[in-house]
Amino acid sequence: MLDGKTRLSIVEQRAAGDLKEGPRNHLQALFRDNSRRRRLSDLIKDAIGYHIVIDQTLGGILRVALTETLLPDADLERSLSDEVIEYFRQTMPINEMSDGIKAYVGLMSAVFCADQKVILIDEPEAFLYPHWPASSVRH
Repeated sequence: MLDGKTRLSIVEQRAAGDLKEGPRNHLQALFRDNSRRRRLSDLIKDAIGYHIVIDQTLGGILRVALTETLLPDADLERSLSDEVIEYFRQTMPINEMSDGIKAYVGLMSAVFCADQKVILIDEPEAFLYPHWPASSVRH
């Protein structure tokens, strides 16, 4: 059930966990799947003007961040090279964004990573910027 409170908390940082095991939360699933992460990022970019990326520079913690540009190779996002660390230093942490941005990104990431056949969304338009049609959450 993706109610308002859940949508806001979905983008909170999560433990990376043991990446040799299957993903235990949506951030782990996105971090591990370059294709899914890039498709979701493109969808978010179309809606709010920023790509989302998964920042792993906080030692074992996965965090959502926003950026205007993506790294040239999706695999780079999962590395810890000096170039990537500097890249993430320039991104905007999602926890510094408005509730509307957090709710939209949380809702879309949960839907994108869900294996369920049915997802119930209570008030899909809640927290959304007035110019974002509620239909945009149906992707």
